[in-house]
Amino acid sequence: MVVRSLQFRIVRSSADQKLINGTNPELAITDDSFSPVCLLVTASYFPQLPCRLYITSTALRTVEAVTSDCPDTETCFKALAYLRHCKWYDNHCQFLNSCSQVVRILRDARSRYPSWSALDDYKTEVLVSNIIDSSPMSLNPAEALKRVLEAISSGFLYSAILVDPCEALKPNVLNSLTEEQKHALTSCAQNMLRLIGFNQIYEVLGIERPAFTAPEAGSGLKRSLDSAENGDNGTPDAKKERADGDAANGAKQ
Repeated sequence: MVVRSLQFRIVRSSADQKLINGTNPELAITDDSFSPVCLLVTASYFPQLPCRLYITSTALRTVEAVTSDCPDTETCFKALAYLRHCKWYDNHCQFLNSCSQVVRILRDARSRYPSWSALDDYKTEVLVSNIIDSSPMSLNPAEALKRVLEAISSGFLYSAILVDPCEALKPNVLNSLTEEQKHALTSCAQNMLRLIGFNQIYEVLGIERPAFTAPEAGSGLKRSLDSAENGDNGTPDAKKERADGDAANGAKQ
């Protein structure tokens, strides 16, 4: 009954938005085979990206709710955890210097470096925020990325205890990583740091190498100190005249 009522509200909201914007999104709402407490919402203008809608409640935290007839309490608990993670990210990482940029870079790195897939979004956010927050000074995105890679390269994952800020029992978010995964992440971070050191950060970011533009002729040349003091243009003829004058003065002496 709750699910059908929610479907009706989504459709009605879509119809109201249609009247306001003059568009026809045509939302399709279907049951999700992933869990009975989930729905799939698909828009006609982007059918390749369905949205999974979780149905949960904070009342499930009570002992009575655990023994109730909820079809999938585990998925409901995960949905509540997702909400806590989002609130923590909005309140902490959004205002932390360069944290959001580094998190997006490491998320994108999963498509090119399989070892980074061991860190989900939440683990990546907690890891990056702790490393950047330990810096005594403000960091730009390049410095923050380098600091994170340096920390992981030095074996940070083996000894660090990253307390989960969203759980009451304060577990270590890195406990789920195996030794092989930690070793692969450390090795990958060392390789990425090596590429940055050799001025190949485009390989880390997964972009094309920037085109090299040669400087214009004479743009990098500077006048000599003698030329600046004497007011000449430092040409070979002027230098020859100065040399002849110095030789004549030496002969007179």
